[in-house]
Amino acid sequence: MKFAEEYLKDNDAVQAAIRAGYSESTAKRYAIKMLGLDGIREYMKRRVSMNTEEEILRYLTSVMRGESDGGQPNVRERMRAAELLGKRYGLFDGKGQDGESVARVVFAGEDEIE
Repeated sequence: MKFAEEYLKDNDAVQAAIRAGYSESTAKRYAIKMLGLDGIREYMKRRVSMNTEEEILRYLTSVMRGESDGGQPNVRERMRAAELLGKRYGLFDGKGQDGESVARVVFAGEDEIE
């Protein structure tokens, strides 16, 4: 999977093959072969999906904390981000994402939130 990881860095198949340890003379042939394999394509698709999910969760966390790059989130936006994160982790049904029991989240100053 070294080739796949290297390819995801810059989408340059030949350079990915070289960084994965193949010689410059065989890199193009190897790259074409690897990109044609279903397993490699599926692996890269899963990795992109995981990266997207992680990015969304980081963004929602930053909004919830009031640290968003897009400006200062208001209380309603912060609460919505917290709600989405809570749903993602099953905090409102007493079960976590893996069906395990989880603890209740308490926000400091929640009595002051409209």
